[in-house]
Amino acid sequence: MIQCETMDALKQHIIAQATAHYGEPNGIFRWHKQILKRLVLFIEHAKAASLGNVLKAMAQDYAMYSDGFPDIMVIDNQQVRFEEIKATGDSVRKNQLLTLSMLSKAGISVGITTVSWGVNPMQPYVVVDIETTGGRATSHKITEIGMVKVINGQVVDEYQTLLNPKRRIPRNITALTGIDDVMVSNAPIFAEVADEVAQFTKGCVFVAHNVNFDYGFIKQEFTRLERHFSRAKLCTVREMRKARPGLASYSLANLTRHFGIEMSRHHRAMSDAIAANELLTIINEHRLAEQSISEL
Repeated sequence: MIQCETMDALKQHIIAQATAHYGEPNGIFRWHKQILKRLVLFIEHAKAASLGNVLKAMAQDYAMYSDGFPDIMVIDNQQVRFEEIKATGDSVRKNQLLTLSMLSKAGISVGITTVSWGVNPMQPYVVVDIETTGGRATSHKITEIGMVKVINGQVVDEYQTLLNPKRRIPRNITALTGIDDVMVSNAPIFAEVADEVAQFTKGCVFVAHNVNFDYGFIKQEFTRLERHFSRAKLCTVREMRKARPGLASYSLANLTRHFGIEMSRHHRAMSDAIAANELLTIINEHRLAEQSISEL
């Protein structure tokens, strides 16, 4: 166990660790420039006792406090505080409340700020769907990616590829998607298309139906390559619940059936991405209408 007598010594230790293990995944995170920058700022502006309390709480129950940290860290008058940003109507999840409470008890200022998001019609979106060998990003791989890039409601570009997961595709997955081992045998592996995926999604809001699933798999693929991947996200499940409340089901199949959206093939990436884009159109029409009302 390393003991640091001063905050400056702790900072130097963190910098040394980041330098020695830069780009290496350790099962929890991967050292990269932005993580180091944020940690150094936190160490420089947090009180030693508060930082110690946070580290102690996380050491005692990492599973509880490993998720749910606030959206932004603010340095104000040489003091550090955290802010959770919520749109009107959004709720604070249980894991967020637990982490906010822990930070507050540790002596760190925390707050929840409610904002009204504006909608910029010229904001690029990339609507993504993937097919995989299973449900967990850490132990399964992507077999197909479909993406459509949208600006001002119009599709301006498309991207689609099968991927070789370098492992057997389970029979139940083949039954669901129609993708089998033979189909992907000559397809590229993710490393061969990573630059294309990064470039296609650059500067865009990452949109998907159950976005954390698709985003989590793609982020995990970049992590395996020791590369950083970060995009703003929008979930069409969550936003459709706001735009069209009260529906019996918000699955992609039921929503496309309810709104008469044509599907060429369920559980194929490009078909599902195109359908999710139709939902994004409904969502943005609702958001723009809400924005217009709020501006009156």
